[in-house]
Parts: sequence; C-alpha cells; structure tokens
Amino acid sequence: MFNDSQVLLWNFEKTYLRDLDAFGVPIPQTLFLKSTTVTIDTIKKAARDHGWDRAVVKPSIGAGSYNVFLVNPNAEPTPPERVALSKALKKCEFILLQEYIPNIELEGEWGLVYINSKFSHAVLKTPRSGDFRLGINFDHVIQEKVPEDIRKLADKAHAALKAMHYDVVYSRVDILRRSSGEPLLLELEVLDPWLYFADKMSAADELAKTLVERIHKPEDPAVI
Repeated sequence: MFNDSQVLLWNFEKTYLRDLDAFGVPIPQTLFLKSTTVTIDTIKKAARDHGWDRAVVKPSIGAGSYNVFLVNPNAEPTPPERVALSKALKKCEFILLQEYIPNIELEGEWGLVYINSKFSHAVLKTPRSGDFRLGINFDHVIQEKVPEDIRKLADKAHAALKAMHYDVVYSRVDILRRSSGEPLLLELEVLDPWLYFADKMSAADELAKTLVERIHKPEDPAVI
C-alpha cells in the first residue's frame, strides 16, 4: 500500500463519512449508532422517526457489501433480520443506518478513479436483478464522459482530503443520485479500492509511473 498510513487508518472505518460531511461533501442521510445499544427494533424506530420507508444497515467496518442489508421500518422485525444484524455487529463499534436511495436500481452508481489525486477514469455500476448491493452482484461499463456534477462532487471529496492533510496516491469515489438528481457521495475508498484497470490499462501504467516517482522521493510519506 502506498497511500499514507494515516489516511488508511482514517478510511478503515466508515465513520470517515462524518468528516467528509463536515467539509460540505453531501452524503445520504446517515445515523451512526453505537453497536452496544443497537437492536433491530431500535433501528426500525430510528428509520421511522426519519420518515424513511426503507433503510440500509451497514457495519462500520467492512467491504464488498458484506453484512449489508435492507430493512422495511414499518414491518415487524423478522428472524432473518435479527440474524443479519447480529453478523453486522461483530467487531464494529458503530452501525450505519442510511436512507435508501431507490435510484441506485435505475441509474446505478458512479465509480471515479483518481491517480495521484487527479481524475483518471470512471465506470457506471448497476446492481443485478433482485439486489441493490454493488459489492456482490453488479455489472459495470467504462464511461467516456462523466456528468459535470458527478465529477465536481468527486473533486470536492479530494479537496476535503487535502484540507485534512491526507496524502493519497490512488482512490475511488462512489457516487449515486437521488431521484431528484442530486449527487451524493456513498464511499471514498483509499484503503484497498478496486480501480478497474482492466477497463483502462493506461491508468495502471500511470499508477506504476507515480509509484516509481514516489519511491525515489524520500521526502514523501514512507511506503508501508
């Protein structure tokens, strides 16, 4: 890993979204619930209190949509939901409860790859039928053109990283839209992001070039 060790620690837990939100980077409405006090009943009540008809439950530590599930706040808790929450709670200090954005099933989710904090390429990811998660079952297509508002949001997220004095060599920004069209940042991955090099091999060359330059600059953050 060539990203700065401090940014890796920051990115390890999804509570980093609070910092981006504080820098004015729009994210889905998100509650950060202490895992020691969470039950499926309290999760559903919190979602109802916010007027959500569906909500996404995520462990604060995880990847690939592992142990992420959808709940209907207005339905009685089910045994499968209780089992899913029990799995999500393991080894996590927080549970994220987020509003569900239905447009992910229609437009999908943008993934913008940055090399040396500069935009490289983008893909549009769409969930496969019967699933909303994009870490397990999804298709993707490389995009030659990225909508201006999507690109601006990704750039804003990187500006926030710079403001926090985090040094990033490679990253991926995941963005989806509300039905109204407003773009929202879903994830900013710097720990172990999938960078879709198979879709743009020149980006792999650019990263290799950047890494060689970094290795030969001892004043840069140490490689870990």
